[in-house]
Amino acid sequence: MWELKKQAMEDLKSEILKKFILQNPDIVHRMRCCDHSYDGNHLNPFHLEGDVWSHTLMVLKGIECNGHHNVIDYGSVISAIFHDVGKVYTRNIANAPRVNFFGHESASIQHAINFIYKNFSLEDMMPKLVKVVVSAISNHLEAFNIKDGQSFAKLCNYDFEIFEVLKNLMIADHNGRFHMENGRKEDFDLNVIFEAKNIVEINNMYSNERADVDDCNYILLCGVPGVGKDYIISQYFRGYHVLSYDKIRVCLYKESHPDTELSGHELYGAAWEWCNANNINLDKYFEKEIKENPTGKFLISNVNLSKKTRRNLVKFVKRVSNGNGKIGALYVVAPESVIIERNNKRTNDKVLEEKVIYNFMRSQNYPTFMEGFDAVELMCN
Repeated sequence: MWELKKQAMEDLKSEILKKFILQNPDIVHRMRCCDHSYDGNHLNPFHLEGDVWSHTLMVLKGIECNGHHNVIDYGSVISAIFHDVGKVYTRNIANAPRVNFFGHESASIQHAINFIYKNFSLEDMMPKLVKVVVSAISNHLEAFNIKDGQSFAKLCNYDFEIFEVLKNLMIADHNGRFHMENGRKEDFDLNVIFEAKNIVEINNMYSNERADVDDCNYILLCGVPGVGKDYIISQYFRGYHVLSYDKIRVCLYKESHPDTELSGHELYGAAWEWCNANNINLDKYFEKEIKENPTGKFLISNVNLSKKTRRNLVKFVKRVSNGNGKIGALYVVAPESVIIERNNKRTNDKVLEEKVIYNFMRSQNYPTFMEGFDAVELMCN
């Protein structure tokens, strides 16, 4: 029985790895050339295996799965292959001979999204698969620093499939490397994982009592420019009052410069610079809009891709609302080709340079309850 399970595991890993190599030859080449060390004389004590590709194969080998064609097994394998892809963009030797890859988890996410869209269908398991993979890759480093089960469960949004995939990736990532004694990562506490599993399972028993994003008074719409946030607002959130820092900046700038003839990027840029130069307190105007709007349902529509930005917004909303009302995050994704196509079809005032779009793609991560949300959902658009 074990031999059959082992063979099924290896078959599943081979299936996904083969597709990845055939569909991404340039990325594979760059991963082979991306060294964890500065050079042969200055090794990285955390990664003696050398290049990113070697580490990825070691992590993939260590991934535990049952060989089933389900969300957890596919998610675990795909997360292992893609979790460090972003290192090819983030390798930094500014403090040579030390090397760092700060933000590589965020830079890995879009590649995983592209792969899932290409190889799975909406009618199949694609939305759930995107959710578990994006969440695991986003949080696989933060998870190592968590010391209690409740926080780990919140990092997984009390979602059992996310928990299983993140746990599998953590263990394989931890074990999938050679290191010096001074390059040991602190061993994570398995008791924390066991405690988190119990909390997640109990929360899933009472999942009907948890808020959905639709139940929230305040929703942060998160996503790279071009994923289709404006379309989603027009189709699904017609009764909501839309709040936007960009809109506030432009309105204030036009009030101060009534004769301006600027438009498009120039207007947005000038408004940004003017507000910063004059230390405009945008939160004051944000708060004014919230208090003056009678609907009590608000949609905060910026890119909202960073955890720091979202945490600050959640704290602000809780202060303004005196803790009344629930706060949710809706994370919208789309494949790279669709994002670029949509951006090019935008009206002139919203078209962004492709390099700007790619910077956003490589700076995204999935929201969690750790940021203060009452509900988090993902939408494939």
